[in-house]
Amino acid sequence: MYLNKLFLCFLTYSLLGWIYETIFCIVKTGNWENRGFLYGPVCPIYGVGATILYFLTKSNIYSNLEIFFISFFGSLVLEYFTSLLLEILFHAVWWDYTNVPLNISGRTSIITSIGFGFGGIIITNKIIPFVETNINSINFLTAEILAYLFLILFTVDMTMTITALTNFRLIIEKADKSINKHMMSIISNFHTKTNSAKEKILKLSLKFPKENIFFKFALTRVKEFRPPNSIKHKFDLFIKHLKK
Repeated sequence: MYLNKLFLCFLTYSLLGWIYETIFCIVKTGNWENRGFLYGPVCPIYGVGATILYFLTKSNIYSNLEIFFISFFGSLVLEYFTSLLLEILFHAVWWDYTNVPLNISGRTSIITSIGFGFGGIIITNKIIPFVETNINSINFLTAEILAYLFLILFTVDMTMTITALTNFRLIIEKADKSINKHMMSIISNFHTKTNSAKEKILKLSLKFPKENIFFKFALTRVKEFRPPNSIKHKFDLFIKHLKK
């Protein structure tokens, strides 16, 4: 297959992935949501996955069980590292499997990968042959024009998306720095006021010597205090009792 037709296949798989994700989201939540990474109706991760399957099954014959495991492990790796890369580059999360059982850091999960494993069988046996047959039916010149046209649109979409996400990241980082600066200022002011209060208390305490009225009264009461029966008196009574 020529490179232009391969690119058209990639875009078709990406479009089908976007349609699947959108329908799944509507059925699950009842709300419309653009599930693609880009502004346009494409999910490149599906395009990448299906294209890899195309190359793997092009010159090799695999059983459905083998295709299942290839798709299963392939989706685990692809989802995990794509999620990690997007988070590192844009500080954003496009999908989160935290609430799904057997998830791996919320980036992928065994449960969803089982679904992709069965999906890989359908893609390999039905979708790839159907897309390839229809793309190959387009003459070379038309395929070349379409490939360049969609490549321009795809590049513009990618540029706009990355620019928007980069600006968003910068805004978030700026807000984060502003919040941290404000909190440090509050903490610094608190420590300053606390130290100032301690110094005032210390200065006030130094103004009152030990010979003030309170201490004099306390010491006087202590000196005047005598127990009703001193230890010496009890000892004398005990000696008298023994002498009897």
